[in-house]
Amino acid sequence: MKLVHASKNGDVAAFEELVKRYDRKLLRIAQSVTHNREDSQDAVQEAFLKAYQNLAEFREASQFSTWLIRITLNQSLMKLRKRDVTKEVSPLMLGAPQGTARVRGERCAE
Repeated sequence: MKLVHASKNGDVAAFEELVKRYDRKLLRIAQSVTHNREDSQDAVQEAFLKAYQNLAEFREASQFSTWLIRITLNQSLMKLRKRDVTKEVSPLMLGAPQGTARVRGERCAE
C-alpha cells in the first residue's frame, strides 16, 4: 500500500513501480479475455491510464490489485465489443451485396 499512497500523492516513480509489478499479470488476464495480443496490450495500457487518472477514487477497503484487475477486465471487454461492432458494420461500409450485411447479428433488409 506504500506505493499506492505515494502514487496518490503524485509520486510518478511509485506508480511506475506498480506498473512493473502488475503488468504481466494484467496482460495474461486481458489475453484470456480478448485472445488478441494487440488488444490485450491496449487494454492493459488503457487500464493503467484509467487507474492513474482515478487514483483519488480508489477505496482502500479493497486491495489495489483487485481494483486494477477489474479495470483491466472492463477495458478488455470494451475491446471485444468494439471488435464485434467493427465486424458487424464493416460489410455495410464495404458495399456488401444486398442482403449480406449484418447489424447486431441480423440480416439487413435492403
